[in-house]
Amino acid sequence: MKPNGTFKKIGSTDTPMYGPPKVLVCGTPPKRQRKVLDLLKKSGLDRFPVVFVTAEEESQPLAELLTREHLSGQGLPAGQRRAIILSGFTENELRGFLAALRKEKSQRPLLATLTPTSVNWTVHFLLDELSAEAEAMKNINPNTPTGNHP
Repeated sequence: MKPNGTFKKIGSTDTPMYGPPKVLVCGTPPKRQRKVLDLLKKSGLDRFPVVFVTAEEESQPLAELLTREHLSGQGLPAGQRRAIILSGFTENELRGFLAALRKEKSQRPLLATLTPTSVNWTVHFLLDELSAEAEAMKNINPNTPTGNHP
C-alpha cells in the first residue's frame, strides 16, 4: 500500500525489486511448510532461499532474518499469523507466484514484498501492517480472498 492509502498495481518487469533474493515464511506450522516449498517449485521460484520465521523471531527486524540460511527455522514452531514476505522478486516472478497461489484450494496468507522502509521493521510490526492492509482490501472488494493459510 502506498503512503496515501492506495494500492500499487503490479507491473510486468524483469528487474528485481528491493532486497536480496529470499522468501520469509511466517506462521506456517511444520506440517504445512512443505506445501510452501512445493508452491515455490510450481511457480518456478524454488531457486529463492526460504527462511521459516519462528514465533521467537517475530520481534526481529526483517533485515536480520534475511541473513538466515536457506531452510532455517524449518520444523520449528511458528507464530500465529501466516504471511509470506518476498524479497528480490521481479514483478513477473511475483505475478507467477500469485497465479500459483490463486490455484491453491486454501486461503491466501498475508503477502508482502520487501521495501526500503519495511526492511527495518520487525516481523510483528509488518504483520500488523499487513493485517490492516488486508482489512482495507476487504473493505474495497468484499470478495477479495484473504486469510491465514498458504
